Amino acid sequence: MVVLVAVSTLACAVALVPHAALRLRILHLQRRCLNYAAPPDHVVLETDPARQEALLAADASYRRLGGDAAPVIHAAPLWLDFYRLLSPPGRWPAATLFLGRLQAPGGPAHLVCLELRPPRPNQPAAIEAHVFQPGTLLQRPRLVVSPLYTVANGLTGPQVLRAYAGRPDPSDPSHFSISYEMPDGRRYIDGWLRPDHSILLEPRTTPP
Repeated sequence: MVVLVAVSTLACAVALVPHAALRLRILHLQRRCLNYAAPPDHVVLETDPARQEALLAADASYRRLGGDAAPVIHAAPLWLDFYRLLSPPGRWPAATLFLGRLQAPGGPAHLVCLELRPPRPNQPAAIEAHVFQPGTLLQRPRLVVSPLYTVANGLTGPQVLRAYAGRPDPSDPSHFSISYEMPDGRRYIDGWLRPDHSILLEPRTTPP
C-alpha cells in the first residue's frame, strides 16, 4: 500500500511539471510586459511607403498588414508571446499602442495593452484595450475587460500618417499618453485606467 501511494504521488508530481513550467514562463513574460517601456518616438504604425521600407529593413518585428498599400505596424513580441502562452493560439498582430503597468487610484496594479486594429470589411479601425489582473504562482492572469474605442477624425481615422508607442506618466500611475501624426501636425491622446477597469481616452492637440 505504501509503495502504491508513493508511485501515485510521484506520477501526480511528474504530471504537474509541465503545468508548473508553463505557469513560470507566463509569469516571466507578464513581469516583462508590466515593466515594458518603449523608446521615445517608437513608431508602431507607419503609412509612408519610404519610411515603411526603412522600418521593415531595420527590425524584423515590423510587419505589413496585408498588401503593398497596407500600413506597417509593430506588435510588441513580448505581448504576442504572453498572449500566445496564456490563450493559444494567440492574437492576430496589431500595432501595440501601449503596453505596461497601470494603477487606478485606490486599486491594484494591472497589466494593460492597447492595440490599434486596422479597418476590416464593415468594421472601422479601433483601439482595443486589454486589462489583465496579474497572475501569481497559484492563479493565472485574468482578462478583466477588453473594450473597443474609436477616436473620431483621429488615430482611428483614414488620415493618420504614423503613430508612436504610448508612454506612462511617472507622476501618475493611472495615466499614459500616445502621440500620432496627421497631415496638419502631431496630435495626442491621454489615457487613464479607471477604478472600474475601463480605459478613458481623451484626444488633444497640445503635447503633454
